[in-house]
Amino acid sequence: MMIELDRIEPRRANMGGPMSRARDEVLRAIVVGRDADAIHCPQVCQVCIDWGGEAPVSALPRLFARHGIEDPEALRTLATAPARPLLCEARPRKYAPKLSIDEPGQQAEVLTAVLILALATDHLYDPARPLLLLDSRLERNLFLYDGEGFYA
Repeated sequence: MMIELDRIEPRRANMGGPMSRARDEVLRAIVVGRDADAIHCPQVCQVCIDWGGEAPVSALPRLFARHGIEDPEALRTLATAPARPLLCEARPRKYAPKLSIDEPGQQAEVLTAVLILALATDHLYDPARPLLLLDSRLERNLFLYDGEGFYA
């Protein structure tokens, strides 16, 4: 008896699970910001600025003139930002506490926040990065975490 190979129907095993195994829920978990567990990544700070309805890049000259800043790179010496790279997480601005650029008592914090936001991506703050003063960067609500204890 000969088997005709072209007449054999292919069988496919494990083509997928039943619908009960399909998952469409969005899971969100974060291991940083909690220093009590085995992973030590404490939150360092949170920065968000209220620009008073103005575009950040157009408000910066007024803010810099108020403090005698001619070159944005001078922020590196005037503001006290973290000195080493940190992990970042961008979150929605809706309910974030914001520093006001017009509040006289918050000016040092605002300059520091501008520096941090300009040096950070959505995932990494690095003081060695070039200073990028863009609306998209300065309008974020950013959380910074110390990741040194992650593998400790």
